[in-house]
Amino acid sequence: MHTQTVATRFLTRSSSRAEKSVAILRLAVAAAAWLRVVAIYGWEPYARFDPKIWVVTTGLAVGALGSLGILAHLRTGKLVSWQRGASIALDFTVIAATLIPATVWPASDYLGVLRSPDVAVILLGLIVAGFRMSMRMVGLATALALALCTALIALDLAGNSALLAYDFDEYAIAGIYLMASVGLAVAVVWRTRQLVEEGSAATAESERTRQRLGAYVSAELTSRLLEGEQVDLEGRRQDVAVLFSDLRGFTTYAEPLTPERLVEELNEYLDAMVTVIREEGGVVDKYIGDAIMVVFGVPHSRPDDAARALRTAARMQSALVVLNMARARRGLPPLNQGIGIHYGPTVAGNIGTPERLQYTVVGDTVNVASRVESMTKQLDVGVLITQETVEAAAGHDHPAVTLHGAVPLRGRDGTLNVYTLEGDAASG
Repeated sequence: MHTQTVATRFLTRSSSRAEKSVAILRLAVAAAAWLRVVAIYGWEPYARFDPKIWVVTTGLAVGALGSLGILAHLRTGKLVSWQRGASIALDFTVIAATLIPATVWPASDYLGVLRSPDVAVILLGLIVAGFRMSMRMVGLATALALALCTALIALDLAGNSALLAYDFDEYAIAGIYLMASVGLAVAVVWRTRQLVEEGSAATAESERTRQRLGAYVSAELTSRLLEGEQVDLEGRRQDVAVLFSDLRGFTTYAEPLTPERLVEELNEYLDAMVTVIREEGGVVDKYIGDAIMVVFGVPHSRPDDAARALRTAARMQSALVVLNMARARRGLPPLNQGIGIHYGPTVAGNIGTPERLQYTVVGDTVNVASRVESMTKQLDVGVLITQETVEAAAGHDHPAVTLHGAVPLRGRDGTLNVYTLEGDAASG
């Protein structure tokens, strides 16, 4: 995963969230300001078309409607650059609507725009622009703030010169506050982008670590380790489905092959099988040469683990047919495999020492599955499934099976009922 791509995606998502928050805030401010106007002046100024009230109301309405439009757009997509610029323009439209009327139609106790605490909302608009995480947006906000300040002072001096006079210190202080707000907005953009880049680098490295670790242990155990879950040496008893597969005659076939060719062909086979296994939720416990041990039900069991194992066996057989077709086109002989499945209790946990662990399952269930797989060659079938597995899979979606009969199992007393997949062909 490319760090720059991660950063770009995160910035895009964060920018959209920021615009959503600003739109909601702008909508709330516009609504609160209008309610304040109504509370102070009532409805009478509207009836007599008081220009001051109507200018304020129109500006607030534009800001509110624009906010609603942005929120509606963000539900289905992201804002492009000009739309984010329009959002900043809406900010200053609301600000202008609250400041200009008070300057054009001053109250009897009017002290001047530079002396009014309300002018601080211009500085707030500048700082909020920084949360867009774009220097271009901060630049636009700075231009709009300067234009609004210049217009307010010009209106003040033109219309209210008889009431007030500013000295140089007041202009200087206003400029300092304005530049400080610009600096804060720039700092917000810079620091946010720095945090995004650091987080993106960490995310990309974590993904690379996950991929490297996942090549040696199961994806499930990888997630547990990377998420900081405590790994102990104590096992946990749980029922699982264990699947063993093994290539028939592969040792003889591989004998004349170079090591490089052997690895290439073996990896091609394993890749085809493991793709199916993981899609069905199986955990590859280990590779034993050309054999695969798969467990369904770790680290957490599911009601349909046995059915998943049956579906996996059927899909592995189908995947092998496709692989053999590709091999035939290259003039290579077909591969044949045997698959054995058993369901029962095991102890699942981390076997080994704190310095070297392997998450696996142990118990008689594993031994039975391995020996059932060995019997596929003797019985000339591709897949053998124990009765315990078929019973555990009942009620869940799985391929049809046919009772093969009772067979003796090496190292065990009595016989074991085994099934095959319906229409199963010999493994060869």
